[in-house]
Amino acid sequence: MKLRLLTAAVALPIVLGAVWLGGLGLAALAALAAALGAREFCRLTPPGLGPLPALPAMLTAAAFPLAAWLADGTGEYLLYGGAVLAAGAPVSLVWYWLRRPAAARTLRGGLLLLAAPLYAGGLLAHGIALRSIGETAGGDDLGRAWLLLALLVVMAADTGALAVGRTIGRHPMAPRISPAKTWEGAAGGMAAAIAAAILLGLLLDLSVAVWQHAAAGAVIGLAGQLGDLLESRLKRAANAKDSGALMPGHGGMLDRLDSILLALPAAYYLLLAYGVGG
Repeated sequence: MKLRLLTAAVALPIVLGAVWLGGLGLAALAALAAALGAREFCRLTPPGLGPLPALPAMLTAAAFPLAAWLADGTGEYLLYGGAVLAAGAPVSLVWYWLRRPAAARTLRGGLLLLAAPLYAGGLLAHGIALRSIGETAGGDDLGRAWLLLALLVVMAADTGALAVGRTIGRHPMAPRISPAKTWEGAAGGMAAAIAAAILLGLLLDLSVAVWQHAAAGAVIGLAGQLGDLLESRLKRAANAKDSGALMPGHGGMLDRLDSILLALPAAYYLLLAYGVGG
């Protein structure tokens, strides 16, 4: 626990500072995280399929956040992200074909190699798009507020789920994927997410009604929990306890990003649905 707290004490100010400042610094930090996450994904493969060649996946994953930064608040991240995928996918598949022995080439392996940058980079890049989406509608503060909301709601949901699950958790939610998770913990996480979103909505100018704060908390909280389960499923398929050992006391990069990776797209598209930004 001391090691976990020490790592968090170093990493959290860096992340929050980058979120506050935005710009290329945040995009570069996200690109680094995406590349490291893609590298871990390429190692989290079922027996007989990996490890997959990580370099093309890492480069493509890193390009997604940079593409979102280049979109620069225009709301055209999907166009820029599509261009990254169109360029990176053929390179990755050719690399896979050339670097793997003929007997080791499989359709599943190729698809997993394509999934690595989409998962680690394509999803994470929504945070960069979210940070800049409000620049054409409400100024720099709007994108910052929504990105902070997404990250802090995920943290609240994780804390609430852990506290309630350990205290009164009795009914396993997905025993084959993550035996420690319970329905009670999931409910506690959702309650914490909604409460955090309402509170943060009072502190941050989100440019939406109060009921939409609560809805955002529910959507982001649910997406975060699904993201956690998805990464647990990847680790279970690879017979791995952690995605890596990059962060002392916390495991790998994907172990820290798991809840965030689905929460960021949820917040981004919810903001578009609310008609704010663009």
